[in-house]
Amino acid sequence: PAPQYTADTLALLQQEYGLDADSLFFILGSDLLAKLHTWHRPDQVAAGCRLVAIQRPGYALDLDGVYSRVPQSRGRIHVVNMPALGVSSSLLRQMVREGRSLRYWVPEAVAAIIAEKGLYRVEHSSDGAEVH
Repeated sequence: PAPQYTADTLALLQQEYGLDADSLFFILGSDLLAKLHTWHRPDQVAAGCRLVAIQRPGYALDLDGVYSRVPQSRGRIHVVNMPALGVSSSLLRQMVREGRSLRYWVPEAVAAIIAEKGLYRVEHSSDGAEVH
């Protein structure tokens, strides 16, 4: 499948459900937030929602660095500290690429959608090229 961009998904959700940017919350690990500047249209992502960063154990999040690289993120980030669950989106994508089962890691309905749509079988770089 073609790459789907978070900025486009947020805009679609706003349009479809009549929501504003303060009504949408995008939850991600603090390690991914630190890489927000590498995403497709990062300023639109930050402006299109509230970013909720789950603090990863042993990972020091540099909020000032995020703000300097993605100015629209200032005032839109909420950091949440919580116990580690031992799972990350990166791990789940790797498991799918390796053909491993997601049973017990995600709800059955989520695993079914991932399998049905063929999601995460191949990783894509920021320019859309396949990464193996």
